[in-house]
Amino acid sequence: MTVVSLKGKSRIANVFRFGRRFSSPQATVIAMRGGENRIVGGVELMAVIRKKTARKSVVRNRIRRLVRESLRRIAAEYADAGREFPARTIIVLWNFAPAHPALLRLDTVMAVLRPLLERACKFHSKSA
Repeated sequence: MTVVSLKGKSRIANVFRFGRRFSSPQATVIAMRGGENRIVGGVELMAVIRKKTARKSVVRNRIRRLVRESLRRIAAEYADAGREFPARTIIVLWNFAPAHPALLRLDTVMAVLRPLLERACKFHSKSA
């Protein structure tokens, strides 16, 4: 599954306005099923990490990379199981950061995102 960046002010505003929110203390996922997706069979992703959460850009960029890779792996698990990944446009609002970028690992990010994305997929597969 291809993961591309969500771009365009109006498209981002639509996801914030019409997307369904799934939250935990560490992150919030806003997901939409349809829309005019640029990539057939792909997912558009935007990861938001505030400067107040992570002052250093190195930490913010590491979180973005780990969120993107986590989404790729979770979507690949859906594909391996023969299921469609129903959420096509996703915004992740990340709410915590370690003091040093090396302290944040992929398994930590996946542990936070997996339950949120599973709830989003369950919701969007019911509404389809």
